[in-house]
Amino acid sequence: MNYKNWPKKEIAIVQLFLDPLNPRMTDKFEKATQTEVIQELVKRHNILKLATEIVRNKDYPELERYIAIEENGKFIVLEGNRRLAAYKCLIDPGIVPEPYREKFKKLAAQAGFDGSEKLEVFIASSRAEAIPVLESKHIRYQFEAWSMAMRNNFVKRTRTKAKGALRAEDKKSIARANLYELAKNLELPEQISQIIQDHKKFNISTFYRIVESSAGKNFLGYDIDEKGEIIPYIHPVEFLKGLKRIVSDVALEKVNSRLLDKVSDIKKKYLDKIEKKDRPNLARVLKRKLKVGGFVLVQPPKQKKTKLQTDWITSDTYLLYTKQNRIKEILNELKSLKPEDSPNACAISLRVLLELSTYACLEEKGEIVKMIAAENNRRRKTKQNLPNDWTPTFKQMLQCLINNGYITSPQLRKSFSIYIKKDSNQPFLTELDQFVHNLYYKPTATDIRNIWRTFGLPLFEITSK
Repeated sequence: MNYKNWPKKEIAIVQLFLDPLNPRMTDKFEKATQTEVIQELVKRHNILKLATEIVRNKDYPELERYIAIEENGKFIVLEGNRRLAAYKCLIDPGIVPEPYREKFKKLAAQAGFDGSEKLEVFIASSRAEAIPVLESKHIRYQFEAWSMAMRNNFVKRTRTKAKGALRAEDKKSIARANLYELAKNLELPEQISQIIQDHKKFNISTFYRIVESSAGKNFLGYDIDEKGEIIPYIHPVEFLKGLKRIVSDVALEKVNSRLLDKVSDIKKKYLDKIEKKDRPNLARVLKRKLKVGGFVLVQPPKQKKTKLQTDWITSDTYLLYTKQNRIKEILNELKSLKPEDSPNACAISLRVLLELSTYACLEEKGEIVKMIAAENNRRRKTKQNLPNDWTPTFKQMLQCLINNGYITSPQLRKSFSIYIKKDSNQPFLTELDQFVHNLYYKPTATDIRNIWRTFGLPLFEITSK
């Protein structure tokens, strides 16, 4: 391929789109909006400094080489995302996160950009065609070098769908990307979480040194398959418990390369000294494996108790959910909210989460089609037409779960029957409806946590099977 023959176009900044699959972004941004991508870049990749340089040198010729592809009628920029984000922030400082907004407003006033300014862009025919050029800049020659985590993300996103067996080095990079992604989604104190999210502060080489070693794999109870996916062979809660301890110790610098000078030090000087309460129970070995997102976690063949005893949604809830993507996204957003801080957002989102997860469960089992047919027949008897977009109510779907044996515990089945009655002394369904439909109803954190613990979590675990 002669890359010099790529067509060049002058394209207005407002017509260029940032790439959510940029290796600088974590997996959760794959379906993010443009504003969300920009805000993440501003927070973590020094866009303010770049914007300052653009304003200072705005009369200089544009030296940055932009590479884009055309997808669904949009020009997606593969190379030049940081600079494009800086331009967009200077055009509309309102999209910038609050701590940086005033500084961007001052720069924007100096710049005077309106979005009509054009950039020279090379157009590649596909992402695959652009890979060698991106590698040459960010990996081999280290221009605007990507960090180790970013390079691993790049390999993961460009090699996982390639035909044939993976090269050993690619498998290692993909496994590393998956391990770091798991670490960033753990439920940890805010101080620790902030360090982990920042690849410049988190000592990722020490993290990899521990978890990739034979001692680390044995401690956590996991292996890596031929695609670089992480495969715990113990209960996922046990695996995540051990991972939390290692990640926390690395983030707080309780363990470092000086302590782990030799490979044997990983076990003798660190892992063997971890307290029992933070050690995974390797005896909880499970046979059936279940792929979760980009990872493989094990699922118990018979689950008598809820996986998580909690009064609100956690990162573990998110990691263990295996079904519909939209519900996975809602879980991802809710795990970062607290009912005490955002009672209205949590209350309304909880109502939506439970109804959508119930619908997804029943649709997968073929019950929704049956319910629509039954309602259609019922209306025909009274010569009424069923609207094309009719779907069962939340209450009807809950009744379907009860009537058709999806709630196997007799006590739980009896409890759910009580919950959905109008005259119930525990009117959880009515209260959830009030969250959404009553303008004057004010949910409290206690209400929300009680509903999730008593009604929402049991329901969610039923619909997640």
